Amino acid sequence: MSSYHPSPTTLNLFLLLFALSALLGILPAYEASLSLAALIAVLASTGSYFAISFGARSQAAVRIVASAGMLVASAFALYLITQYGHLGYEKGGIISQLGQITTLLPYLGGFAPQPNAAATFVELAVPLGVALTVSSRKTLQKMVWGICTGIVLYAVFLSVSRGAWLALGLTAVLAGAVTVLNRLPRRTATALIGLGGLALVAGLIAIVALGPDRIPLLASTFSRASDRGRLFQNSLQLLGDYPFTGIGLGDTFAMVYSRYALMIYVPFLTYAHNLPLSIWLNQGILGLVAFAGVMAAFYLYVYRVNRTARPSALFHGAWMGVTVTWLHGLTDAPQYADSRWVMPMLFAWMGLAIASGRRALHEVTPAASLHLAAGVRISSRRILIIAAAAILIAAVVFNRPLLAAWRTNLGAIAETRAELNEGLTPAQRLDGFDAAITEYRGALDIGPAQPNANRRLGNLLVKLDRFDEAVPYLEAAFAADPTRHATIKGLGLAYVWVGRINDAVRTFRLLEDPAGMAEELYVWGSYRTDQQRPLLAAYAYDTATTMLLDNINLDVWLLVADTYRAADQVEAARAWYNRVLAVEPDNQRATEALDQIGSSK
Repeated sequence: MSSYHPSPTTLNLFLLLFALSALLGILPAYEASLSLAALIAVLASTGSYFAISFGARSQAAVRIVASAGMLVASAFALYLITQYGHLGYEKGGIISQLGQITTLLPYLGGFAPQPNAAATFVELAVPLGVALTVSSRKTLQKMVWGICTGIVLYAVFLSVSRGAWLALGLTAVLAGAVTVLNRLPRRTATALIGLGGLALVAGLIAIVALGPDRIPLLASTFSRASDRGRLFQNSLQLLGDYPFTGIGLGDTFAMVYSRYALMIYVPFLTYAHNLPLSIWLNQGILGLVAFAGVMAAFYLYVYRVNRTARPSALFHGAWMGVTVTWLHGLTDAPQYADSRWVMPMLFAWMGLAIASGRRALHEVTPAASLHLAAGVRISSRRILIIAAAAILIAAVVFNRPLLAAWRTNLGAIAETRAELNEGLTPAQRLDGFDAAITEYRGALDIGPAQPNANRRLGNLLVKLDRFDEAVPYLEAAFAADPTRHATIKGLGLAYVWVGRINDAVRTFRLLEDPAGMAEELYVWGSYRTDQQRPLLAAYAYDTATTMLLDNINLDVWLLVADTYRAADQVEAARAWYNRVLAVEPDNQRATEALDQIGSSK
């Protein structure tokens, strides 16, 4: 019987697929130039993995790479610590006070990393620092690595990155669990894992039942999580329009998210704050599948090395460092934003774990790995067969919905490029919008109730001033998906522009911030006035004022009346002037306006 050793071949293939998905991610981007920096970051990251995993062949080489990585993280942490007071981070509180005390150097100028990005860059060095400390033989080396670990930990503390703190805490618990479980019989270990999972679920249920406000230490974190939760929900909904391709690699998120998720015309957020979502948005479904394969293959390799060999402390420090960044990436992920320079650290540590695991496996006799061969190979084959069968069944059963989603995806890309690419001529924009309309209609021919295609088509028709045509599509989208922000806001605006004021008011009141929407409508009214479209301006002012009717502002009421009058809508103008006189009977401006309207009959 031949021996069996765990191999990172599957991981390597998934990484190559991940790099390929980044190259393909340029295609849906509304401007290719926005993708260059992110593409370089992805290629540099995968390159660092392959360079380390294949280059560090000896145990000495593994230790040199680990030491170099730790020194880089420590140098960065020292910069953060000694420059803290000059970087404009959190003001007030014990953390700020400590940071000011340890700002030991004058301002060096230039580089001011975003706090979460700084934490992401150094956090994965903490487990590796512990590993270097415990594995060093000389006292001086132990002291050096212990100090470096403390410096990195303090830098993470100063970053006030709750996601990093949580990730380090969970990884510490995981490290303790692995240490204990490796010393127990397999059945006992499995039972303890099950009990731990039940305890975690019970804790989450207790938090939900009590409410975060009753747990002071968690109150602020849950408040932040609620905001992130809305961002995650909006980002996931946005992906429903681009499920196969994503929105394109690079700096595409800010405008696409603002324009099609929030329905505003200025950038608001620059990234999705979640690593799987960011990968899907940037590199499409292929990138997400590739990264999922990378992580699954990586942790399967870690498990097999742990069961087959006696890996060094550096192996554990490296894979636990990867785990820290992976866990942190669930709540904040700057890898695809302006801080994409942090991305190579994750892949470098992954390569270090593979190289260290390979060295451990070289020391294992063939007989020691035979027990893994039968079970694992059969299990892997079954998983592949089940996955292939599931994909085939899904493709057959969901053929029409998938085809409709594909047509919607193509339409969304065409619309996004036509609207956001600043280098297009007006004729090219119209051609792009026409192409998008064709794709959306094609999707609706397949599935007439498809909410994404209905919403995108309706909002695009509003953009093209085809208001009456847009309303039925947006009403269909609302019927299928009545809680989505872009659907509610889009339908409300369509009602505004066709003069269905009461319907618009009722729809806008379903938004989380109706008062904010009313203020936005006043801006729309000013914009329509500048366009010399007084009737549309009047509709916008009327809707906004009706939404805020309890706030009596006669100047605004007169503005609504005057705008209707400018649009030759005499009855609507008279109604608003009379509303003013009902509150202030001697209002001269309203009285004179009514006299003029009456004399013009």
